[in-house]
Amino acid sequence: MTAAHPSVRYPEIRVVANLAGEWDATKAHSIISTVIQQNPDLCGVVGFWDVMDLGAAAAIKESGKPIALVTSGGGEQMACDNVAKGTFDKEIAYQVMDQGRDLGMINGLLVGFLRLRAFLTTLVMLTLIRAIVEFLLQLYSVRIASSDVESDA
Repeated sequence: MTAAHPSVRYPEIRVVANLAGEWDATKAHSIISTVIQQNPDLCGVVGFWDVMDLGAAAAIKESGKPIALVTSGGGEQMACDNVAKGTFDKEIAYQVMDQGRDLGMINGLLVGFLRLRAFLTTLVMLTLIRAIVEFLLQLYSVRIASSDVESDA
């Protein structure tokens, strides 16, 4: 099952690029600089990791254009500080440690109570969770990025 491209549900949004920064702020800077030059009416960028997206933020600042930057990460203080400074417009935070704990608990229940083989159960569990995450990201990423929820932090 494949989720619809965001532009199907939101025809006013046109995705002009989907490129990997490979966790490198310098590469993200280069990519976003090129995308801005190729798309002078660009209005937003959705990044995948806050540290890498500092390079994207620098490219946006250098362009002098009012381009929104939404990033994601684990909710570290650095990301929150950059939202407060205006470097990022929003940050989508996910709690990796809590996710790991929850997945470990489910996996432990499957192995311990159902007597399933540990290696295969873990492999299938991680593959299944990754597929679910990819599906949900495709389904909800535009809605998440365009929401305006305030944090108590």
